[in-house]
Amino acid sequence: VRTTLPRLPSSAARHPVSTSRLYLRPLAPSDLDALYELQLQPEVMRWTAAGRPVAHKDETAAKLAQFLPPHDIETFNCAICLAGDEDGGGTLIGIGGVKNEEGSYGWPELGYLLRKEYWGTGLATEFVRAFLSMWEDLDRMPIELSVNAKTLAGEVVDEDGSGMVSREQLVAIVDSSNAASYRIVEKLGFEK
Repeated sequence: VRTTLPRLPSSAARHPVSTSRLYLRPLAPSDLDALYELQLQPEVMRWTAAGRPVAHKDETAAKLAQFLPPHDIETFNCAICLAGDEDGGGTLIGIGGVKNEEGSYGWPELGYLLRKEYWGTGLATEFVRAFLSMWEDLDRMPIELSVNAKTLAGEVVDEDGSGMVSREQLVAIVDSSNAASYRIVEKLGFEK
């Protein structure tokens, strides 16, 4: 389909965003220890593709490297930090964003991890809401994608009949047993 996608800025060109309780900023090499602690939590990692905590800090370092220069222009992720400690970069309590530009359905895919101590506080909803606003504010470019036909909504054949045109979409893949995360994305407009 022909659609649009954001032009992903480098980390240096991304501006931090503050909400009432969160500070969202580009990831940095200094986030390694906090991200490692997050990835050691079995309750958190249960919902990831790995399905388990990391075995070694090297796994976390490899994951973090995917979000740092020069790879930062291939993803749009941020450190989810508590507000109030911006001078120190914020206390990292999670990570979230678009993990790759074309997820398993062909569309960009939203994902996030939040330390278990902060579950049930509304912070995940606050993050997703702020992230969606950041995503919408990015400049767009036209692109052709191969997408899962089930994801097409409002598609039309273009004027010359040469192809499908679809409104850009962002998907969130949520495990059916992760009711809390499902409620978050549903509340913010994602559909089954």
